[in-house]
Amino acid sequence: SVSKDTLMMVWDLATQHCLQTIVGHRCEIWSLTSTELHLSRTPQPCPLLVTGSADEFLRGYRFAEPSPEVEEAEEVQDQQEVLQYCGCVSRSEAVLGLGLGQTGSDRCVWLRFGPSPSPSQPQEGDAEDKAAWASLLVAQTSGKSLEVYRLRSGADILKKLKRRLKRQREKVPGSEEDQLPGLGLGQTSWQLGDALEAWHVLRCGSKIRGVALSPRVQLGKQRLLVALASNSLELFELGSGAGEAADRSGRCTQVAAVDSGGHRSDVRAVCISEDGRTLCTCSSESVKIWSMSSKLCVGTCRVIGSGGADNYCISCVFAPGARFVVVGTKDG
Repeated sequence: SVSKDTLMMVWDLATQHCLQTIVGHRCEIWSLTSTELHLSRTPQPCPLLVTGSADEFLRGYRFAEPSPEVEEAEEVQDQQEVLQYCGCVSRSEAVLGLGLGQTGSDRCVWLRFGPSPSPSQPQEGDAEDKAAWASLLVAQTSGKSLEVYRLRSGADILKKLKRRLKRQREKVPGSEEDQLPGLGLGQTSWQLGDALEAWHVLRCGSKIRGVALSPRVQLGKQRLLVALASNSLELFELGSGAGEAADRSGRCTQVAAVDSGGHRSDVRAVCISEDGRTLCTCSSESVKIWSMSSKLCVGTCRVIGSGGADNYCISCVFAPGARFVVVGTKDG
């Protein structure tokens, strides 16, 4: 569990006891998600946890390898290390690397991993299968943008790790060469930056209020539904295959949008014309006329008060003949 008190806690559900308290964050923690990495040369998946906070960093944690000393000593069980920190990714630096402008300053309020391909399915490293795809991590900010990160395959993580360790050895001449066995659950060399790469930044016209990921991937495309503060819904398709790696323009496409032009606040009154063809609704900011046959808004009128501000409408009725609407306001 994570909280605004900057603490991350690991709990035992059977005993309802806190096993570990992680204090690595320096600000409020807003989101937490998890997935499984199918690393190369290991039959067992490696769990990965990612947190999003009020700063620009995504922090990663993996299960720590049990220590023989801790297993033998029952009295130190309360101090055991369940989760181990495995590095962080700077959201602003990752997005700047895409050349799509600057972001990452807003807090990360929501994180979610998309569905992962099973080990039997082809991974991104298989050049023969162009339909291969990878899991995506979607990070919702408190503003108008969504940041999308791609989870590398086990083979790509190993390549990235080898390059990083090679650069470290070049900085320290004469150091011993690091051993790179199969990346198992107990391997502590790989970092979050080796597993994640910035993939795309989706910017919307209004602030984002909610995000939903499709539980299925069709033809290598992950569908993403976004709810905006303007009362509209937008559906996007995210690609993570070999084709999208070469062509950035195909990584995200808008499939559909729903915007009926409805009210931006609570509806206070409704009335229907005598012939049943027209509907009138009013709220705190406007009066709208709707067609009963097409279910579309055919007209919008703001009710301006004496001071120039919008009047609060609380009642409405059609005048005889349905050519005029009489509206009652809060100020009388």
